[in-house]
Amino acid sequence: MPHFTDLPPEVLALIGDLIDTDTTKKPLVSVSRFCRQHFGHLRWRHLRLAHYTSWHFVKYLKPHAHSVRYLQFECGVHKGFYQVDFPGLVTFQYHSLEKDKKNKDVIGSLEDFISRHRTIRDLTIITLETGMSHHFWETVSTSLLNPRRLKLDGGLYGGAVKNFMYGPEFWHACSRFEEVIYRGWDQSGSLDLGTVDFSQLKSLDYATAATLLPIYAATPVPTDAAKIWRWMGTCSSLTRLRWRTNISIEQLATVTERPLWPHLEDFSLDYVRGSEEDFAAVVLIHLPPLKRLTILMGPIGPVCFGILQERHLDSLQTLSLTGTEMITSRMALDILIQFPHLVVFEADHIDLRDFRSTPQPWVCQGLKRLRVTFESDPSDPGVDTLLLEQLSKLVHLEEPYVTNCLSHFGFITGSETTTPLLSWKLDSGLGRLSTLTRLRAFICRRSGRDLEVEDIEWMMDHWPSLETLLGHFSSDSTVQESLIALIRQRGIHTS
Repeated sequence: MPHFTDLPPEVLALIGDLIDTDTTKKPLVSVSRFCRQHFGHLRWRHLRLAHYTSWHFVKYLKPHAHSVRYLQFECGVHKGFYQVDFPGLVTFQYHSLEKDKKNKDVIGSLEDFISRHRTIRDLTIITLETGMSHHFWETVSTSLLNPRRLKLDGGLYGGAVKNFMYGPEFWHACSRFEEVIYRGWDQSGSLDLGTVDFSQLKSLDYATAATLLPIYAATPVPTDAAKIWRWMGTCSSLTRLRWRTNISIEQLATVTERPLWPHLEDFSLDYVRGSEEDFAAVVLIHLPPLKRLTILMGPIGPVCFGILQERHLDSLQTLSLTGTEMITSRMALDILIQFPHLVVFEADHIDLRDFRSTPQPWVCQGLKRLRVTFESDPSDPGVDTLLLEQLSKLVHLEEPYVTNCLSHFGFITGSETTTPLLSWKLDSGLGRLSTLTRLRAFICRRSGRDLEVEDIEWMMDHWPSLETLLGHFSSDSTVQESLIALIRQRGIHTS
């Protein structure tokens, strides 16, 4: 039988390319001299340097610099590291979340570093500094051979309270990349429409300061929404667009040119103000059949729902409408009944009285992520069982639901409301959910009735992939604490 060491060099190189985590690399290179010879360079692939990294490390680093593919400079890194050449560098990140008194020198060193490393494809700049000069962006624009991804984050506070403009050079640099992620003060004031070709841009995530930091929501933000919308509409290669700002439909309605997005698949807006009719006419009607649509807060109601049915029924895989209060329970239920390809669905609530009135099967059998509040009907306890039977058919539920602090897998139930909620108990039909073997988390903010030990034990016994089980299980604080202790004994994360 051939030995591992007999594999051709090209196969070993391929194996090496697939190994890119420290937990794998370090044990591997310790196995034998052969592994150290063939895979030792992987230990240098990802490198992070900070102010506490001794400048003596420069001498030790230079012989291995050719192996570095990912490099991160954190605040205060010694200037000697800027002089090292990394001929195979692909990803470069600069993080500085503190004010640097030597900002001009640092920016100058960054400019020189980028001009020498033309192989960089992914560039991330996260800084509170406002001094990224016009020359810096010219360097980025003219030096990089095949740029792919640019992320610029002005910092939570720096981007929100400092009114600064990068200038047209910033937009020229953006036009060189396929993906741009921007967080900070709005830059529309320096955007010169028609002078830059953005046909290479495929993914845009643009977030302005007041949206990022709610305490500054009243701060005047110099956003020319119509100008930004007109510019976005000319980016004809976009497949993904996320616009995180406060948008007035009245402003967008002044734009006469319709967006040209033949390849758009993923569209997301955060805060939209205006009438539903205007939103439908100005935005929704111009979107091609989408795979993913997210509206954090906006006027989505019957008119827009009709457009979704007509234009996006056979394409939508992700639909998130959690902050759109005009989406009724009946509409949310119809989405589950009519949209066959949904993998992710998030809405405000579903009233089980609507479910009882038209108990049709849900066609989205591939659903992996479901976020909704099910409102029960005290006068009809049998409806809970009917719903649990329907949920039992969603055997693929497994994808992450993200809260402010944790990533969870599964679906979220309940909310802070006085509306009667579904009871997640065995005597209400919980046992029907034994089919959800891929469920990785169950998050129950509130249950219609208090859960007991047997209910929690059943969940842990019948959901083998369960990693997280949390929520308000009982109104009795003593019982709640005992249930949490029981969950922790099983090694499952809980509150």
